[in-house]
Amino acid sequence: MPERQLRKEIWINTLRVCLPIALLSVLVCVFLAQLSAQQSRTQFKEKLALLSDSIQIRMVGLLHEPLSDVTFLRSMPALQAYVDSPTEKNNHALAMYLLGFSRSREVYDQVRYIDADGLEQIRIDLDAQGNARMIPKAELQNKRHRYYFTNTAQLSDGECYVSPLDLNVERGDIERPFKPMIRFGMPIRNQAGQLQGIILLNYLAGEVLSSFDQAVQKSSNDVFLLNHEGYYLYGGALNQRWGFMFPARSQYTLQKQDSALWTCITQNSEGKFLSAKGDFCVFSAVTPFQRLPQLATKWGKKVQGGRNDLVMYLLCRLSQKEMSEKIQKLQTTIYLVAVLINLALLVLIFLLVRHRLVRRLLSRQRREGEDSLRRQEAAIASDIQDVLLVDEIPETLVGLTMARVSSPARDVGGDFLAFWSQHGCLDVLIGDVMGKGVPGALLAAALKIRFTNARILESAAEGELPTIEAILHDSHKTITPILIGFERYATLNYFRIDPQTKRALWINCGHAELLHCRTGEETIRHIPGRNMPLGFTQESAFYRQEASVASGDVLVLYSDGITEATNSESEFYGQERLMDVIASHRSESAETILDEILRDVEDFIRPASRRDDLTCVVICVE
Repeated sequence: MPERQLRKEIWINTLRVCLPIALLSVLVCVFLAQLSAQQSRTQFKEKLALLSDSIQIRMVGLLHEPLSDVTFLRSMPALQAYVDSPTEKNNHALAMYLLGFSRSREVYDQVRYIDADGLEQIRIDLDAQGNARMIPKAELQNKRHRYYFTNTAQLSDGECYVSPLDLNVERGDIERPFKPMIRFGMPIRNQAGQLQGIILLNYLAGEVLSSFDQAVQKSSNDVFLLNHEGYYLYGGALNQRWGFMFPARSQYTLQKQDSALWTCITQNSEGKFLSAKGDFCVFSAVTPFQRLPQLATKWGKKVQGGRNDLVMYLLCRLSQKEMSEKIQKLQTTIYLVAVLINLALLVLIFLLVRHRLVRRLLSRQRREGEDSLRRQEAAIASDIQDVLLVDEIPETLVGLTMARVSSPARDVGGDFLAFWSQHGCLDVLIGDVMGKGVPGALLAAALKIRFTNARILESAAEGELPTIEAILHDSHKTITPILIGFERYATLNYFRIDPQTKRALWINCGHAELLHCRTGEETIRHIPGRNMPLGFTQESAFYRQEASVASGDVLVLYSDGITEATNSESEFYGQERLMDVIASHRSESAETILDEILRDVEDFIRPASRRDDLTCVVICVE
């Protein structure tokens, strides 16, 4: 092909491939650009879901301890002793116990026992340095009007009250610095069900907000934690938090700032919302208290944690400007990557097309030369196999007529066939090595040479016709180690016939059965072998079989390439069909019988092709 025509074909083929790819990439880019905004919002929502799960897991882990502590204190003997007998001694014993408890925990701002009238009987406070101290009786207060007392007092025996997150109040004033607090309380009732008092723990919830802060500090967006009324507990300006505790901050609630968003949040446990300002918001309910009943079941207690005032909301807000910038940046990246990919594909396809066309030209030339050389080599290999693996029938044989064929499934195969004529006897060696092609042919040639050498050595040692047992024994000693080393095996039949004495001897090592069509008998005898194939074992004892023959008898030796030939329906040709052909032509010549066998096999497998090597020897006794 001229160089100019080659360049033209290269560019035509390059554009033929590149143009559809470029068009497809444009469509994909448009689709991805339209999808990018939706994906950004979806990813933003998924991040919030992960953040919400992380926060709830942290909170549940922190709130597990006060729940177990208040349950434990409710059942301690010192408390029960004081309830049964409120003496000074029992009061002091209970106070000392609660003091030790507070010192060991260091997470409770107050540990209190309050009687049925709301009066603090025992109170342990934790100061700024983390030291627990007992409050004198003169400083104890009446809490009967505080919500946590009235709510706890209304519970049944064994139930636990959990308060919403708020700030601690002392003597009517919010304590400063702020102390975020969650209170855990359980009622103490006598056997008649009458209220005797409550045990109350003021848990320092600053750790809860700290865990929230650790979870959200990596977020680049505005993150808020709201209580059940929409007041800010976290996020936003400091002077807008805890609005429900300060009348001057009561306007700082999401319910008043964006009522549509707040309505959407309260009506759904999670979701997304596009505000009137164009801000994209995602939210999720944070309900760690709802998991506390599951944690409390091992104590056999109930936790009043499913109330609406315990629900908090996590809100993430992404402004319209930030969302637009994010989407524009993503779309720009998509377009840039698409341009770079198309340029890279153009260069790559050009090089590949050029390389492919040049290689195709060279390959065509090389293939034409190789095909010619392969045909020559196959012809030579087939000729060599005919010489090495398949012997010609001895011409000086008296009393016998024979025909043989050996046809490999490929150019060369693993079947082998040998004839020796000595002292008026005919020896026939027919065998099949596991495997086809050149490996099988090489092993078959090696086996045939070993048998030839063994026969020569035995003849020289005995000075007369060696026995077939001796030939098999000597061949076995050298052949079997080779087959075992290559993890292969060989089936064979060493057959000897004496036309003068009308006697046939053979040793069959796993090969196809000998077929004997006797004169005057309608049934053809099929005589199976009684020895293992060579290569299976080192054992060298061989069982010899024999039969008498008469004029007009026909003996057939063959490989499994005949009986195991398969047609297009995967059916085997089989031994029965073979015996029918032999019986139908038993009175004809060996050549005719062999031709009929081959014709019948070919008719049976047509239109399929042969998959195994085929070897057959027909011997007619005169």
